[in-house]
Amino acid sequence: MKIQHSYGVSISAIACDNYEIDSLELIEALLNDMNVDRFRLMSYWPQIEPKMGEFDFKLLDAQIDKVARAGKQVSLALGMRQPRWPECHIPDWVSALNQPERNQRLYAFIEAVIKRYKSNTCVTSYQLENEALNRGIGVCTDFDRKRLKAEHNLVKSLDPSTPIIMSTSNSWGLPLRAPRPDVIGFSYYLYEWGKEEPTNKPIPWQLHWLRRQLGQKIWRRESICHELQMEPWGPVGNEHLTNKKCIDLMSADRLEQHMRYAKRTGVEQIDLWGAEWWYWMKYTRKQNYAWETVARLLAS
Repeated sequence: MKIQHSYGVSISAIACDNYEIDSLELIEALLNDMNVDRFRLMSYWPQIEPKMGEFDFKLLDAQIDKVARAGKQVSLALGMRQPRWPECHIPDWVSALNQPERNQRLYAFIEAVIKRYKSNTCVTSYQLENEALNRGIGVCTDFDRKRLKAEHNLVKSLDPSTPIIMSTSNSWGLPLRAPRPDVIGFSYYLYEWGKEEPTNKPIPWQLHWLRRQLGQKIWRRESICHELQMEPWGPVGNEHLTNKKCIDLMSADRLEQHMRYAKRTGVEQIDLWGAEWWYWMKYTRKQNYAWETVARLLAS
């Protein structure tokens, strides 16, 4: 039986700032031009609580409202580890706290986010601590499984009806230990940047297919591709790459290949990574190929 796929995109205010684009305009363009079902949005701790106990939800409110008005879904990232560099996003004022105090402030932040949005029907899932235990990337030092369990229990106590997605620590992982999420997420990157050149990652789609099967049979959990590589990975930020380098690293053929492999894993939900770059290439660099290719792939 043919799988009916649903497609999402990640939207990061940090990436939008790097590209000097407006996240609300990006969401509007995606709603108008692409068959996007779901938006993974970030609740960055430093942006929302720049001073202890003082919360500013203005931007996230506006992003969620725009998605809700279009009748689409939001998967809301929670915690201190959320997508985009430096991966761990922690307010400066937290550095003055000891570890127990820091944990308590993190719990208070997560509680504030959930209480604000749990009644919004467009928020259909949470993603707790993106790749929480991945020590291979990011400026992160706190890999506390006990704290992670406490966060999971807190989210469940505040909003037991909304599923929690947790992504494996890398492309190979399985949730062998607690906390065990409602939905297993995995990222799918087919190349990364080596010391001087791109390096292919030998991860066949069959491995993700097998992991999905194990998740279903052993833990009765569904899997999703929460982050499919659809933007370049170069030696510097993409905003500093030439058009030629962008195209060399992420051509239309490569975009199609990545989507083809993600579909073969058998998951129904596929969230694409790179919407900020597609938009920037089209409107700032006047290169339409990425935007048009992804739009065609989502419509097919």
